Amino acid sequence: GLIKIIFGPGPGEIVRGSITLNGTFSVIFTVDTQPGGTTTVEAQHTTAIPLQVDSGTFTILPAVWKVELTEGTVGSIVTITADGYPKEGVVRLSFGTTPTITTTSANSNGTFSISFTINIQPYGTTTITGYGSLGSATNTFRILPKIIAVTPTTGSVGTIVTVQGNGYGSATTVWIDFGTTPTVVQVSTTAYGSWTTTFTITTQAYGTTTITGIDLTHNVMATRTIVITPNIILVVPPEGTVGSVVTVRGNGYGATEGIAIHFGMARTIATTSTDAFGSFTTTFSIDTQGLGTTTITAVGINTGQVASTFTFRITPRLVSVTPTQGTVGTVVTLSGGGYQANELVRIDFGITRTITMVSAQAEGSFTV
Repeated sequence: GLIKIIFGPGPGEIVRGSITLNGTFSVIFTVDTQPGGTTTVEAQHTTAIPLQVDSGTFTILPAVWKVELTEGTVGSIVTITADGYPKEGVVRLSFGTTPTITTTSANSNGTFSISFTINIQPYGTTTITGYGSLGSATNTFRILPKIIAVTPTTGSVGTIVTVQGNGYGSATTVWIDFGTTPTVVQVSTTAYGSWTTTFTITTQAYGTTTITGIDLTHNVMATRTIVITPNIILVVPPEGTVGSVVTVRGNGYGATEGIAIHFGMARTIATTSTDAFGSFTTTFSIDTQGLGTTTITAVGINTGQVASTFTFRITPRLVSVTPTQGTVGTVVTLSGGGYQANELVRIDFGITRTITMVSAQAEGSFTV
């Protein structure tokens, strides 16, 4: 004869089987989606007259059977799916060190799907637990480290940078590597695996550079980037007359890159090359230009990066007196530079005030 198995409250059969000559049977079925708790398993001998029925009980347990994201950083959204909970029962979800990260209710079949955001917790495999009125079920999730903020995101050599991270080991040490500089700073994490630290941008070449936070205790790391920009770090002296020698230093340019120095109206008054770390030092002589504050600009020939300073001031100078001696009636020629463009220049001679006057040219020089 045939045997029909009814499982739970549903009217339909879940499986059929054959009865042996000895009156026994053996069937296998998969528990379908039903509310959690004790339910009935009923065996019906369909060909017997009268109908023969026997029953037993089975307890459906809860299960968190799907975690769509099995690992991720703090702030990631995790969606879980579970079943086997009481019909329309309240479920409390705990996550790692957080007793209640969210709550929900199962539907009429005892299932639910819900999402939550990973909060600040230390690195490693942690537990997701769903607590219902008749029991609980668990699954696992792995929290990964992350550098969550770098401020500022661009800066020149010498800029102070603030870095924040989380998802690292609890109360451990994080080593911060910066570009070509290993361990620019070390920092200790909190009990929850988060940290904040600062460091100064070291002398390195222009471009996007990697900040790496390394947790050697757990052999994990995370990275973030910052852009190193060029800078003129020194101009000596800060002012001078036409003909003075000026020293300029800069960094944050491309490695072994050609540098063109522009000075006021003079384009490419000097050229030089950076070293492997993007730094340079060069000199130039002040050419004939007008009085006042002017701009020194260093341009990277390969990268096109530009850094300027506005701290140099050209001052006036009497460049030459010819001849340097003579008798009364001797004609003397004077030349000067560093005056304002088209400025009227008064020449005093000994006790004689205003022996002559002359207008400076557009570049601030004159000859009289």
